[in-house]
Amino acid sequence: MSEAELHVLKARLRVGILNKVRRGEYRCPLPTGLVYDEAGNVALDPDMQIRDTIAHLFETFSRVGSACQTVKAFRREGLGLPSRLRGSATVFRPLTASTAVRVLSNPRLAGAYVYGLRLVTSWLQIDSRSNSRAVNSHRGCQLILTTMLSPLASFSVIRTI
Repeated sequence: MSEAELHVLKARLRVGILNKVRRGEYRCPLPTGLVYDEAGNVALDPDMQIRDTIAHLFETFSRVGSACQTVKAFRREGLGLPSRLRGSATVFRPLTASTAVRVLSNPRLAGAYVYGLRLVTSWLQIDSRSNSRAVNSHRGCQLILTTMLSPLASFSVIRTI
């Protein structure tokens, strides 16, 4: 195959994926707390312990106001955050600040179908060394669809992160 044909095939595949995204049919890995049901729709996890822990995470964040303070509160209470392994087994791990920010800023937990969320890298110059920092940019999304799923969080909480 020529290089031009490969570009055409890649473009057609990309358009096919975007069409599935527009219909809300593109299946991507879900955050802990959400699962696909038998019909292929997104549903809340049937395990009440997982749902209660994630709800407690958002309640604690609303109460204390920062991700680091939320982590400290979880450690004081001896709680772990559920994490889904590839074999669909769920384990409870200690909450870290990066995990807290990732969960608290996830628009899927607010009931939205998001595609095109990507990391934007900004370069910082500190003491003649260059360091990179990755930032989630919701403004770079290609598509945001609200769903009928009852959200575990509100968009107001997610936008404050």
